[in-house]
Amino acid sequence: MIVSREEGERRLRPYFERLAEAIHDGDRRLAGVLGDQKHRFKSRSLSSNRNDFVVSEARRIFEDDPTVRFEMRHGRDIMHIGDDAVVLFKKLDRSRRTRNAPTQLALKLFGQQPLNEMPAETPRFVAGWQMDTLGIGIQVIMITHPNPFGVEWAIPLDDQLAAAKTAQITPQPVQEQPAPRIHKKEVSDADERSISSFG
Repeated sequence: MIVSREEGERRLRPYFERLAEAIHDGDRRLAGVLGDQKHRFKSRSLSSNRNDFVVSEARRIFEDDPTVRFEMRHGRDIMHIGDDAVVLFKKLDRSRRTRNAPTQLALKLFGQQPLNEMPAETPRFVAGWQMDTLGIGIQVIMITHPNPFGVEWAIPLDDQLAAAKTAQITPQPVQEQPAPRIHKKEVSDADERSISSFG
């Protein structure tokens, strides 16, 4: 079911910060495991491993939330938020789409079409991330609402997480640094002649 951005935000707002946290933490865990060996892995392997770490972090973060449950369907980890939403975790391309092979299942799943396992009246969303130009780190985190032709709308989650973290930061007093001392250099007649010969 396609819903408006306002309706999607209403359904998901209480989960925004934790969804962004799961993606950030999953990426950090992957980086910690791989260390400086990241360049040895193919992009597809990194993407798959990143997804596994993100889902693992999401399961941990939402473990005590009675409104959330996870299940595995057709090889995909799916997060159900009551009857309000289905959330999938995916890497996004520059046009904010998931890059799935266009199987019948993927077309129905991301096209908001009815599936036996999911009621048609429950909208599906993607908690996704776009990679930096090198494909090494996450650049943007967002919630997207896919439709049969691409993406209906997207909400950046980095702003949501940044706002929450900013509220927790205590400003530190700034220590004044002494101004640098400037020494006047004496210029001799010989220096002036050599400078003028180049000018």
